[in-house]
Amino acid sequence: MKELLTRLLWALVLVLMAFAFAPFDRAQEARDPEAAAPKPQESSLDLVSGGDPVTQESLAFTGWVARLRGQMVLKDPVAKLNYRLDKQSKIRRFVGRQVRVVGRLGLNSNTIYIESIEPS
Repeated sequence: MKELLTRLLWALVLVLMAFAFAPFDRAQEARDPEAAAPKPQESSLDLVSGGDPVTQESLAFTGWVARLRGQMVLKDPVAKLNYRLDKQSKIRRFVGRQVRVVGRLGLNSNTIYIESIEPS
């Protein structure tokens, strides 16, 4: 019986200590909002020159290379989108042909930063 009372007393002491220190932690968080704020997660996007966020992994695009308003674009017939292509001088030989482009997509400018291009 004495052992049971001793264990209950220790349990009560531990619970009281937990409650005694709990308000201190919350008060500390209230004084230091940066410590309590969640840390931003690592972004899955990188930035290229001009601050255009691009996909972290390379993507494959297929479509026709065409000249539109003085720019070379990739016309994607499935998505019905036109993508700007960043290496204009290297693409000239593919105008009017269907190609497969591997590169990273600039999300703000809808530009494909080409890593490789080949005829389909």
